[in-house]
Amino acid sequence: MTTEFPSLPDRPDIGQLRRQAKDLLREAVAGDSAAIKRLSGNPNPKLSDAQFAIARELDFASWPKLTRAIAATTAASGTGEIRKPSATNQHLAESTFKASTFLDAAKENGWEPGRLPSAIVFVFQNSFASQLEHDDRFVEDKSLAVSNGRFFITKNDPAIAVSCMSAGGAFVGQVENQRALDGAERFVIFNLAGGFGQDISVGDIAVIETAVRDDGISPHYLPPGDTVDADHDLTELLLTATQSVQPHARTHISWTNPATFRQTEAAVNHYIEQGVTIVESEIASLFAVCQALDVRAGAVVVTTGISPEPSDDVPAADWATLRDTQLAAFDAVIDKLQNATA
Repeated sequence: MTTEFPSLPDRPDIGQLRRQAKDLLREAVAGDSAAIKRLSGNPNPKLSDAQFAIARELDFASWPKLTRAIAATTAASGTGEIRKPSATNQHLAESTFKASTFLDAAKENGWEPGRLPSAIVFVFQNSFASQLEHDDRFVEDKSLAVSNGRFFITKNDPAIAVSCMSAGGAFVGQVENQRALDGAERFVIFNLAGGFGQDISVGDIAVIETAVRDDGISPHYLPPGDTVDADHDLTELLLTATQSVQPHARTHISWTNPATFRQTEAAVNHYIEQGVTIVESEIASLFAVCQALDVRAGAVVVTTGISPEPSDDVPAADWATLRDTQLAAFDAVIDKLQNATA
């Protein structure tokens, strides 16, 4: 038995206890009198009842308290039911599932990729899809859309695509697929973001040159590190485009933090001291994937809020103005991408 929890065996196995609870429930439902008695005669037991009975037999007041005790015991002893493998050099290991595998299976089932773009702009707002539906420069192409989004491509060559999707890491798959298809070689995130400190204001356009790697995707593509850089030439192109809309637009450093509501005061102050001025959820992931695949990545954001909050004499964000700024910057980026490869 463990010292801290004397009712537990020396090597408690939560998986085994889960199976015991399921067996107990199964036996009780089948009418086994001993099992029914262990469940206090409950005529309509559920799995939670069986788990509670197992916990009480081990002198714990509830199943959650039992599982927490086992977790503490296994953590202290260095054993557990499931442990992650070593992440050392995981970016160098061969993947068991590749974009080419997925695409070959799709083609065998009649899928064709259609016209491939030279560049893709990723946006994470549904309003862009509504806007592009009525934009004469674009046509929707469902063959390259992800399941949670829509895909538009310019009618004129060189083809520039806009992938409209929910926030998250689905864009990584699109980058991998494009490389497997020998398609796009430039990838841009265009989004809204938060701002930090006194060196940026609501409504500013920020071109991201470096991103802090607080994401979960970059370690799968690059060695451990704190930051990852955008492609220099693509960043310069994006900067020229955005400065045509907002002359004071400049390059910034961003903190990629997918935990939107876990921006602690200590972390914010730390990054302000380090010169970080933007916080968002995806950019470091894109930069890392593209760097690993030897293609170009860049990012443009429009700031919608500042942390710590500015003083009371600073006017609140005007969403109509922000939207106008964002659309003007988007048009400038699309035009610049097309002209750069024309």
